Amino acid sequence: MTPQTGFRFADRTRARHAAVHALLAAGHSRRAVQRQLGMTWRTVKALADAVTPEDLFQLVIYPAVSNKLA
Repeated sequence: MTPQTGFRFADRTRARHAAVHALLAAGHSRRAVQRQLGMTWRTVKALADAVTPEDLFQLVIYPAVSNKLA
C-alpha cells in the first residue's frame, strides 16, 4: 500500500528523496548532503539507499489495544 499524492507525509518524503538524489547526482557526498539539508545521517542514508520514494513507505499495523487491565 502506497500513500497517494496529497498526503503531507508522502509529499514531504518524495520532495526530500528528490533533493537528496539531486545533490548526490551533482557529486556531493552524503555528509555534504546532510549538512546542506539539515538532516541526520540516518535520514540521508535511508533516502539515498531508496531507489524510489515509495521504497520508504511501510504499512504499519498497530495491534488492537485490549480493554482488560492486567
